[in-house]
Parts: sequence; C-alpha cells; structure tokens
Amino acid sequence: NSVAGAGSFGGSGTSSLANMAEAGDDGTRQNALPRAQELLSDLEDSSLEPGSELHRRKVQQVLENLRCTGRTVLQSDDGQAAMLSCSGHIEAIFERSLASGNERER
Repeated sequence: NSVAGAGSFGGSGTSSLANMAEAGDDGTRQNALPRAQELLSDLEDSSLEPGSELHRRKVQQVLENLRCTGRTVLQSDDGQAAMLSCSGHIEAIFERSLASGNERER
C-alpha cells in the first residue's frame, strides 16, 4: 500500500518544486534566492560563532545559491538585501580569522 502512495509522490505539486530546483540553460535556478534567504535567516536566528565550521558551511551554501540566482533577481531589492547580508557574514569570518592568529584560518 505504501508503494501506491510513493507513486503519488511524483504528482504535479512535487514536480513543480523539482523544476524550480533544476538549473536552467544559463545555470540559474528559480529557487536560488529564496533558498539563500532561508539560509541567511537561519544564520541570523542561530547562535553560530562566525568563523565556526558550521557557520562557514552555511555561508558557502548562501554564496552558491546567490551564484545560481539570475542577474535581474540579484538586482532586485531582495537580491541586494541578500548580498548585503551575506557580505556581513563573510566579513565576520575574515575578522575572526585575522583576530585568531591561527595561520590555518588566515
């Protein structure tokens, strides 16, 4: 019976989500900016130490999603806000690395 339910998983609701996650011919994805915004919100709401491994990985995911966002979308108010927020996180990583004195982090 669960197999029949699995067949319905491929319905139109999930296929439209899959289409949004697929990269277009130009390498952009429709869901890239919303995903970047979601990750940025997680970063803002978390108590992650800037420069921690998990913080760096989340910032890297944000950057990857921004990279897959179309130029027009990036130039929108939401796109600009996401880039500004991401820049703040990158600066925090650099500042933490410089302050730590740890050569591996520099």
